[in-house]
Amino acid sequence: MTPSRGRVKHLDLGYFFKLSGDTLKVYLPYAGRAYMAPINPSDAGFDFTSTNFTYEVKEGKKNSYDISVKTKGKTYNTDFALTVYDNGTAYLRAIPTDRESISYNGDIKEK
Repeated sequence: MTPSRGRVKHLDLGYFFKLSGDTLKVYLPYAGRAYMAPINPSDAGFDFTSTNFTYEVKEGKKNSYDISVKTKGKTYNTDFALTVYDNGTAYLRAIPTDRESISYNGDIKEK
């Protein structure tokens, strides 16, 4: 995890970003500046399941795919930019409307 300001933080196993058919499941921590504080402090991270989103897949550079995901929620609106490489690694950037962006590096695992 790499906040916009601050240092890289290594995460434990168990966090995920899953896009499967018409369902998006996200469970990722957040560290950074919020423009609007959440009512419940435990809501600081990304922890939701949604079917209200759109996505687009494009072929990227150097044997990669770029996936753009736009969520449309009542309490959250976040754009995600996911780059998946052919070696099984991935780079995810979360761009929320009410907080600074944050990025994550990780591995792709088969279902």
